[in-house]
Amino acid sequence: HPRRMSGGQQQRVALARALVIKPSVLLLDEPLSNLDAKLREEMQIELRQIQRTIGTTTILVTHDQNEAMSLSDRIVVMSQGRIEQIGSPQDTYEKPASAFVSQFLGKTNDFAGAIDRSVAPAQLMAGSWSVPAPAGLNGPVTVSIRPERIGFGDAGLGAKIVTRIFQGNHWLFQCESECGPAIVIRQNDGTAQPIEGAAVRLTWRPEDMSVRARPAT
Repeated sequence: HPRRMSGGQQQRVALARALVIKPSVLLLDEPLSNLDAKLREEMQIELRQIQRTIGTTTILVTHDQNEAMSLSDRIVVMSQGRIEQIGSPQDTYEKPASAFVSQFLGKTNDFAGAIDRSVAPAQLMAGSWSVPAPAGLNGPVTVSIRPERIGFGDAGLGAKIVTRIFQGNHWLFQCESECGPAIVIRQNDGTAQPIEGAAVRLTWRPEDMSVRARPAT
């Protein structure tokens, strides 16, 4: 009986019932929302394999960002009925078109910066951190950088470690920087990590950041 089946088994049966009629388009509305984290990951892999084997076009509606990126070839991010961005999961995650997309698809750091074109070469600055400025922008900007793309170095944005949390395969750091709060994620590769209260410098590669114009205040 269905009530004797586990959540994962019920989801598999529901998916099989939808696919057996060979639909031209498969519509999925929050298909994995009732599963625990481990089973959700297993079902994501299984569902992706089914998609590729059968080749059925699938439209998936979900509020789970990881689920959307795991199962999709193309993502449409919507806010209040309006499309914010359309693109591949990687492009949408790494090059968000708006503050909403940046914050919605995972953790991110938004730093207030400015472009100074009175010097040569022009500089993009945020606190004591600076790099050559990208073309096409001027004045106040927002620099967005994902936590896993930030490292600790000898030069960069000045910060202090407020909280250090061990999460198994990685460390999560909450920092207070020259430009406000910052989150840093570092893989647990066995190397020593900064302790709480330590003064650090946050650094990242220019190609790992996204820069967009910011209205002057």
